Amino acid sequence: MEQFIYPNEMAQPVIWGVLIAIYPYITGLVAGAFIVSSLAYALGKTNYKKIAGIAVLLSFTLLLIASLPLIADLKQPDRAWEIFTRPHLIATPQYPNVSPMAVFGFLLISYIILMAVEIIFIWRADMVEKAKQNTRLKPLYKLLSLGAREVTENMLRRDKKIVTVLAFIGIPLAALFHAYVGFLFGSIKARILWATPFMAVDFLVSAIVSGIAILIIVYYAFASYAKKLDKGVVYGLAGLLAWTLLIDLALKGTDELYRAYHRTASWPYLHALKFEIMVATGIIEFIIGGAIPLILLLIPRLRKNLLAILTSSFLALLGVLAYRWNMVIGGQIISRTEQGLLWYNMPIFGKEGLIAALSIFAAGVFVFTILSWIFPWDGKYATGDMGGEGE
Repeated sequence: MEQFIYPNEMAQPVIWGVLIAIYPYITGLVAGAFIVSSLAYALGKTNYKKIAGIAVLLSFTLLLIASLPLIADLKQPDRAWEIFTRPHLIATPQYPNVSPMAVFGFLLISYIILMAVEIIFIWRADMVEKAKQNTRLKPLYKLLSLGAREVTENMLRRDKKIVTVLAFIGIPLAALFHAYVGFLFGSIKARILWATPFMAVDFLVSAIVSGIAILIIVYYAFASYAKKLDKGVVYGLAGLLAWTLLIDLALKGTDELYRAYHRTASWPYLHALKFEIMVATGIIEFIIGGAIPLILLLIPRLRKNLLAILTSSFLALLGVLAYRWNMVIGGQIISRTEQGLLWYNMPIFGKEGLIAALSIFAAGVFVFTILSWIFPWDGKYATGDMGGEGE
C-alpha cells in the first residue's frame, strides 16, 4: 500500500477477488460461442455448420456454471434466490436505487430456457434415431425427441424454422448477457478504471474473441479424436478470430490513448497501475494475448498452419483472461481516494482462492462431457442442412 488511502481499505484492500475476475470471463465465453453458432443457424453460413453444434453445447455448459462464481463469492449463498424475489428494478421512495445486478438473474434464466429449447430442436431428429438404437437410454431419447417416432421432411423443416428463430432471438440476448457485465462495471463511479461507457463495448468484443478461440481448440480436439477434422472450418474461424482480435486491440488501444491524453488528477496512479504494478498481466493482455496471435494469424505462411492457429487461440484466451483480471483486480488496486495504491495476493485455498476457481472450470468440463455424450456434436441431422439429408 502506498500514498494516501482510507483506513477501512487496509482491512480488506480488494473485495472482489479471483471469483469475480473469472465471472465475466465465463459469461464472455458463453456469448462468444453462441454468436458463432448463430452464424450457422440464424445467418445460414453453412461453412460453420459442423462447429455450430459444439458451439451451442459449449455455450450452454458455460451458461450453467456462469452464476457459480457469484454464488460462491456471497457471504450467504443461500440467499442468492432473492435476486428474483426482490430485484429492485423500479425506484421507490423506500428503495431509491435500482439494481442492475438483478438483470443478470432474469437474463440468465431466459437464456438457459432459450438454449435448452434450441438444443432439443437441433438434435431432435438425431434423438429419434438414437431412440431406435439404444434400449437402456430409450426413455431419455424419447423424451428429448418430444415423442416423435420417425424423421420426416415436415419435421426437419419445422425444426429448422424454430432453430432459426431461436438463434435470431439469441443474438441480442447473448449481446445483452455480456454487455450488461461491462455496463455493471462501467456504471461504478467510485472506481476510475471502470467508470467509462466504453466498458460494455470492449467486454462484448473481447467476449467474441474468447468464444471463437475456445471453439477452435474444442473443435480441433473433438474432430481430431473422431478423425472428422475439417480444416476449412478451422481456417474460417481463424480468419474470424483475426478480425475480432484486430477490432479488440483497436478499441483497447483507443481507450488507453484517451486516458493518457486526458490525464486527469488520477493519471499518475493509472500510469503506475499499467506500467509498474500490473505490467506483467498488461504484457499478457496486449502483447502475448493480443499482438502475437494477431501477427501469427496474419502471416501468409502461418495462416493455414494448424499449430499456429491453435497457439494463437490459446494465447487469445490467455489475453482475454488477463484483461478481465486487470479490470476487476486492477480497478480495486487504485484506492478510492484516487491518491494511493493497494495490493492483492490471490489465496490458493478457501472459497476466494485459486482452487475454488479451478473447480468451477472443472465442473464445466464435467457437464460438457455429459452433454456431448447425450447430444453428439457430429450428429447426422445436427450438422446437416436440417431441411434435407444430413451430411
